[in-house]
Amino acid sequence: MRESFTNLTMLQRFIALFIALVVIPVIFMDWVVSRNVAEITERQVGSTLVKWVESSHVTIDRTIMHMEETMNSIMMTKEIQEMLNIPLSSSYERFRRFTSLDEMLLKQTSPKIAYSFFMPDSESLYSFVPSLDMQTRGIYFSTNVDALPWYKEAYRAQGRGVLKVLHQFGDNPSDLETLVMVKQMNSITNGRSPEAGYLIASGLERVLASDLDPDNVAKDGELLILNEDNTIISTTSNYSIGKILPLPDYVSNSKGGYMPFINN
Repeated sequence: MRESFTNLTMLQRFIALFIALVVIPVIFMDWVVSRNVAEITERQVGSTLVKWVESSHVTIDRTIMHMEETMNSIMMTKEIQEMLNIPLSSSYERFRRFTSLDEMLLKQTSPKIAYSFFMPDSESLYSFVPSLDMQTRGIYFSTNVDALPWYKEAYRAQGRGVLKVLHQFGDNPSDLETLVMVKQMNSITNGRSPEAGYLIASGLERVLASDLDPDNVAKDGELLILNEDNTIISTTSNYSIGKILPLPDYVSNSKGGYMPFINN
């Protein structure tokens, strides 16, 4: 190798030495620095993200508690309480109370949240009320309430709020879903005694998305909230509510922290 070097011209020797003593060490040092910077950046960003998630978690919990309190207040209103004891013989009184409650629920509805009230109607006394396919919120009567997809969970919860992904009410050709909170009515005199009525707040995915990213800091990324079944219940991206997002075991079994995850 020494003979090969000595056979080179002065310019070739200079170039070879320059590559060996300058270029290669610089490339190596650049690789080392880049790797260290990437690791430090990953740790810092990951730590910041964890703190952000913890803060968002507190905010989301507060939002859900506030929603429960709001629904409790609505269920205590005169309009709903009157609906639980309607004289069966008076068609006029049934219609009057129905209209009064419908107006009250409309006033409670916001651009993000809509309230609906479900009651059993085994004798079809409210056949004049539009069905689920015709209105997006309001009062609904069913001859078979216990067959509705949220009934069993709400009944077992005994008045506590239950979060569930349901198909949006009304005309829904795109098969869209929404996150709802369902609460069973309980007696005013005995909180453990269930009454014949269920209050549902729909559109919660929009409220949680606002809590998750209030300042739109993830405009170039995606934020998702999953339930215990890995079902998307809220998102700041174009993901569909109700879609199941499979997670690798190392993510699902993790108790905390941050980790890379590529969704194909």
